[in-house]
Amino acid sequence: MERKTHWQGFFPAVPTPFRDDHLDRQAFEAHIGYLLANGADGLVVSGTTGEGATLTAEERSELVAIAVRTVDRKVPVIAGVGTNSTTATLRAADEALKAGADGLLVVTPYYNKPPQEGLILHFSQVARHAGAPTIIYNVPSRTGVSITPETIAQLADLPQIVAVKDATADLRQGSRIIDLVGDRLTVFSGDDFTALALMALGGHGVISVVGNVDPRRTGQMVHSALEGDFQTARRLHHQLTPLTEALFCTTNPIPAKAALALLGFGDARPRSPLVPLAEPYTHRLVQVMRDLGLLTD
Repeated sequence: MERKTHWQGFFPAVPTPFRDDHLDRQAFEAHIGYLLANGADGLVVSGTTGEGATLTAEERSELVAIAVRTVDRKVPVIAGVGTNSTTATLRAADEALKAGADGLLVVTPYYNKPPQEGLILHFSQVARHAGAPTIIYNVPSRTGVSITPETIAQLADLPQIVAVKDATADLRQGSRIIDLVGDRLTVFSGDDFTALALMALGGHGVISVVGNVDPRRTGQMVHSALEGDFQTARRLHHQLTPLTEALFCTTNPIPAKAALALLGFGDARPRSPLVPLAEPYTHRLVQVMRDLGLLTD
């Protein structure tokens, strides 16, 4: 069976730059330009890495509109719209699509920990209401609930559900998802550490944090794996590993924002309750970026 969408490859999960706690539109546009110039196959905005939980509805819509205008239909723009309220998620989906989003990223509802029946109800209602390509996002380390591969398989019957972002870092889970729905849905890794391994199992790409900082290597690693050139993909994976470790030394997107500030894409400060990257971590990050040639003295 043919997959419902040809989306695959390297999709950066784009951070949201702030200046004096307001959107830094210029930095956001410049960073998107950098990602496009270095091979991004699509963009995800206002998700976890984009600090979507602290954005206002107006800010989320504006980010989507900026991204859509900047990419100029070259690649799809996916909007993070998930909340722990089905009603609020429906409203956020409407706003994202009105702003021009090509698809929606919907996280499993956090804090209230719905059972699998509740997850089926939630995703079904959102997908049917929005009528747009929808990606199921599973990140239990943040939400406190995990959607099972069997539940994903049930939801795959909905024509609007086109992909899953598996951020469990559990290759048993990823392997089971691919076994059940890999011919029907795009299976993205949501974990940079295990992205190559998931693609070796039959996954179709990564929604990446690391690719914001080194999009060229990340994109080459992903495309090499998808083309079956695992020798090249492994080499690039190992080159990127120190950067991956540095970017996950504390809560994402704190280190990513520090790295992008070093590259000239906005301020390093995230929005409260997140805090800027501590100095010892910053020192290590600078050294790793220099070793990769991303920074020069």
